[in-house]
Amino acid sequence: MQAQALLPPELVAPGVGAAGRAVSWARQRLGTSEIAVVPVDEFASFISTSPELRPGKKDVIALAQILGRAGIGIEPDPRLGGAVPGDGRMVLFAAPDDLTSAASDAYQAATLLLYLAAAVSAADGDFDEAEQRHLSDHLERALHLTSGERRRLHAHLRWLTVIKVKLTGLTRRVASIDEAQRTYVAEFLTAVVAADGRISADEVKTLKKIYGLLGLDPLRAPSVTSAPAPATEPVTVRQARPERGYAIPARAPQPVLRLDEAAITAKLAETARVGALLGAIFTEEEPVRVAEPPPLVASVAGLDGQHSGLLRDLAGTSTPTLSRARFEELTARWSLLPDGALDRINEAGYELAGEPLLDGDDPIDIDHDLLGEMLK
Repeated sequence: MQAQALLPPELVAPGVGAAGRAVSWARQRLGTSEIAVVPVDEFASFISTSPELRPGKKDVIALAQILGRAGIGIEPDPRLGGAVPGDGRMVLFAAPDDLTSAASDAYQAATLLLYLAAAVSAADGDFDEAEQRHLSDHLERALHLTSGERRRLHAHLRWLTVIKVKLTGLTRRVASIDEAQRTYVAEFLTAVVAADGRISADEVKTLKKIYGLLGLDPLRAPSVTSAPAPATEPVTVRQARPERGYAIPARAPQPVLRLDEAAITAKLAETARVGALLGAIFTEEEPVRVAEPPPLVASVAGLDGQHSGLLRDLAGTSTPTLSRARFEELTARWSLLPDGALDRINEAGYELAGEPLLDGDDPIDIDHDLLGEMLK
């Protein structure tokens, strides 16, 4: 899959090869929809040789690149700091143009704040669709996201609604930051929610849960604020009556609107700080893959199991020489370093017959007569 990701789009034919079949599958799954929730197993089947094996990060990124060239994005996406899909469900979304494949500070802050809101809301299961849309819309406006980032943000939000968001994990991570930083995060999220000039009762409820998660007093959360309802018909101030003798004053000159560049710079710096702060708290570490131990082999020529296994593999070669690359493959199979394994096996040869078993660097000569004596 990594090799196919390097091909130009013209050489990836739909339905042909793993890459082409993946594109056809994604298009079929989306159909006419903008977003589709799919099982991770179906996605992983194009890059994993076994259903039991979790797909590697490099292969997931390669397939994401192939789908991206076909106008289809995935969430979570490891290229933007997302987790490598392991099990459960993931999201495909239509991205005909301007597909975001790198996380800006603003987008990182938006996704992490969404995750935080989803986590606290998952505690009582009331993160309804209206609340989701309202919060994501606030984030879009407050953080000035691009069209590609907005499209991906909605897909990311859809993914958060179909997975089990870990509230306990957040509690442990939040414990690592000081109170000043917690207050900063809470105030930033409050400012996002209040971006439209009002805070509803549902938003206050969510904010109080966030304050509680951050170890802050929920009573410090803002109360409900509302803007006056717009008039639906003309409002009578007083009855009209004709008045004469007054001239209409000249129109006063309108002030020129100028942007405060210092305030804009400060806001961008604030966004970057929030993204960096939350990224350090909530980014999950990729699980470390533990290599399988080498198989157990009976000892020969006074060697341990690993070197004995390597000796038996050498006996399986019919040629008198072995390339350095092939020798390194054999040593890797037994979790051995090439040079160290060569020295240890030659030591055993000297002890038995006074001669080395292996000679040379590339290619390596094998004394098959001595090898037969060592295997007796």
